[in-house]
Amino acid sequence: MTVLKFGSIVQTMKQRSYSFATTVQLDRVIRNVRREGYSADLEALNEGIHYVGAPIRDVTKKVIAAISISAPAIRLTKQKVKK
Repeated sequence: MTVLKFGSIVQTMKQRSYSFATTVQLDRVIRNVRREGYSADLEALNEGIHYVGAPIRDVTKKVIAAISISAPAIRLTKQKVKK
């Protein structure tokens, strides 16, 4: 199970009030990222900051890199992230 690799991250993230606190929650997040094709962090890491990340794939669909952006939550709203 992929989530076992992230156990220490979960322990660190437990201390934040707006984050996932169990490996089950983290596993759910990872599955969602795979399904949606991108990751969005809406203030889980830093209050008032939103992050979006996505893989960059080659012609064979292999992930070769990744890109991410961050912005104040007031500018990068939840509605903009969904677009």
